[in-house]
Amino acid sequence: MTSPQGRAFAVMLAVFGEMEAEGIRARVRAARAHLLKDGRWPGGGVPYGYRSTANPDGPGRVLVKDPVRSPWLAEAVEIALEGGTVNAIATWLTNNGAPLPCRQTTPQAVGRPAWNRQTVDGLLRNPVLAGMTPYNPGRAKSAKRVNPFAVVRGENGQPVVNESLAVISTEEFAALQRLLDSRSSPQARKRSERQSTSPFLSRVAHCDECDVYMCRGTNQGRAVLYCPRCRQTMSRSTLDPYLVQRLLKERGREPHAQATVLGCWAATGDELAKRKILLAQLESLRIRRGVVGRLFDEERVLLRWRNSTAAGGRSQEEPAPHSPF
Repeated sequence: MTSPQGRAFAVMLAVFGEMEAEGIRARVRAARAHLLKDGRWPGGGVPYGYRSTANPDGPGRVLVKDPVRSPWLAEAVEIALEGGTVNAIATWLTNNGAPLPCRQTTPQAVGRPAWNRQTVDGLLRNPVLAGMTPYNPGRAKSAKRVNPFAVVRGENGQPVVNESLAVISTEEFAALQRLLDSRSSPQARKRSERQSTSPFLSRVAHCDECDVYMCRGTNQGRAVLYCPRCRQTMSRSTLDPYLVQRLLKERGREPHAQATVLGCWAATGDELAKRKILLAQLESLRIRRGVVGRLFDEERVLLRWRNSTAAGGRSQEEPAPHSPF
């Protein structure tokens, strides 16, 4: 590379290398297209509810229904078509002991639920459900979701359907995709389209049963805190005012930033600034499980303030006295 001749030779090698890479890519694509045309399985992850087996009519492998997992898949699809949510299907599969995808580890090994919404959403969007063959010659890494209608098509432009693999018809599959795309739950939307909630209690409250931070989100359009493990929820429309009332009543005279908590709170309208005031006084905040259907139960809130000598300060982790909330 120190002489003109050496640099020219290196450029020639790079050109031949690029040509060979393009040739390999073309051969792989042609081989994949040939396998798909013959109805053989080109390889990759096997969809849930199916398994690959030796081709009885020639070389290669083909997909067939898995007798163990296929009934679970059919039931999950039926629940989805009847209006069941992805989270509800994941819970149903977990509670009933449905077998996991073959490539997935057991939930006990990682300490998480066996089924999650991403796995269920993926199997409900797989075109193999309708007997169609996915055609994915390659997609950009930035693509978050594979197009469920990118399938092998015949000369007439219609999808090629293998009836022996179909769980539902192509019309039902299209209706299922429209149903999944129309979900209004925050988890089903793009992050840019989700309803934002106040950061006032972000990473503040712990679930008393699971000992993990409760996440902020929405439930039927109302702001809530929820546990990512046991799924208990607490409405923020009552919890936030309840905490503010206790903070100002029990810690209002405490010093804070060369003033008092009450003075600093009244002087700011910023949510993050108010959160800092709360965290400066708070030692721990834990939420117990409560009775389903009760609007607000203050006995669920275990609040402990930092040590203080000010009058009225609470230092015991116990529910507060009766309040109007």
